[in-house]
Amino acid sequence: MQDICRIVVELGGYRLAWIGSAEDNQEQRVRPVVHRGYEKDYLKLFNMTWTNTQRRREPTGSAIRNSAPSVFQNILTNPNYEVWRKEALKRGYASAAALPLKKKDKPFGALSICAAEPNAFGKDELQLLEELAGVIRTALENETKTPAQEH
Repeated sequence: MQDICRIVVELGGYRLAWIGSAEDNQEQRVRPVVHRGYEKDYLKLFNMTWTNTQRRREPTGSAIRNSAPSVFQNILTNPNYEVWRKEALKRGYASAAALPLKKKDKPFGALSICAAEPNAFGKDELQLLEELAGVIRTALENETKTPAQEH
């Protein structure tokens, strides 16, 4: 998973890529697992969740909750990013996207990406990122197979 984040940042030119795990409990927290890029404690500042409350409608939680990609093309103007805006702008994030990671069609986390420019996530970029999310899903499914299941 670390390699996926590295590829997204280094080859994709994004500011930050991270993978979060959705905790299936009462708090419904999103726990950062790996990241690459300019983060500077950003992921530690906020109690990210995938609950459906007004203050919790950022891309990562939305992608997990809705089992669909979530894109904020302009962090500066998107009202749902208000809680995170100041810290995001300090780090040079201008847009953000998150793609759900699913196992047996149930989201278990998300691949989240922050870009330095607004409107960074066009149709082609999102399609490529969705393919990467599929690679992560496949890798995790293969990782959990026993040798007997492989044959």
